[in-house]
Amino acid sequence: VGFLATHAFSSLSSPIHRGVFIQRRLLCNQIPDPPPNVPSLPPLDGTTIKTTRQQVDQHTANEPCASCHHTLINPVGFGLENYDAVGRFRTSENGEPIDATGKLAGTAEGEAFANGVELSRAIASAPEAQLCYAKNWFRYTLGRQETAADACDLSRIASKLANDQYTALDVMTDLTRTRAFSVRAVEAP
Repeated sequence: VGFLATHAFSSLSSPIHRGVFIQRRLLCNQIPDPPPNVPSLPPLDGTTIKTTRQQVDQHTANEPCASCHHTLINPVGFGLENYDAVGRFRTSENGEPIDATGKLAGTAEGEAFANGVELSRAIASAPEAQLCYAKNWFRYTLGRQETAADACDLSRIASKLANDQYTALDVMTDLTRTRAFSVRAVEAP
């Protein structure tokens, strides 16, 4: 609920904020910041724009927005539309049924989903998300970004995440067994 509320507006959900978070923090995909002077979302007028999904689709339909929004951000952000601005479950918005379908864009498989639960399952099973999870623990544990020299260790740890018995404690333990954890390079003067 905290994630849903902090990635929304005060009275509206925000598939854009939620989608960007998923792409950047759960899949480790690079998404550029929006260009300056992006206009506000069009209002929900109750006639042509009844739902947040329609509002976001219209707002991001043209370039330069569409290239990121329609390929990466919106498809995953829409998966959480069953949850309003404070994280309450809902099946309709302004009398219209919620459409929470989408696909896990930014992954090789691009798995389709019908709602937030299926989105969560798709993220958990995506190799890209497993590698991102390993990278995030690596960055936290070692206090630095990974380098090409760390790729094998990260791939090995990420591959173990497909096993439901492999826990966060196991990730941290395996990170302490990496060369990066036990050897520190000398910096040039």
